[in-house]
Amino acid sequence: MFTMTTGGQVGKAEAARWASSRWPHLRPAIDAALEWRRTQAVRDETPVPTELAAQIADLLTIAETMAGKADRSTPTGH
Repeated sequence: MFTMTTGGQVGKAEAARWASSRWPHLRPAIDAALEWRRTQAVRDETPVPTELAAQIADLLTIAETMAGKADRSTPTGH
C-alpha cells in the first residue's frame, strides 16, 4: 500500500508504521501481523492465525481500492 500510494519503497516495518498512522483502525491488526511475522521461524510455511483473517481481508480491500484509483488516474488505465 505504501508503494502504491507514494511511489516509494521502504522496508516492511516502516511501511507498517506508515499504514498504521494512515488507517488507525487497522493498527491492532498491523501490529499483530508484524508480531506474528517476527516470531515465526519458517515464515513462508506458517499459516496466518485465524483471528487475523478478517483484518487481512480489510487490508486487501484497501489495497484493491487504491489500485483501482491508481488505474483510473493514468490516461491508459494501466
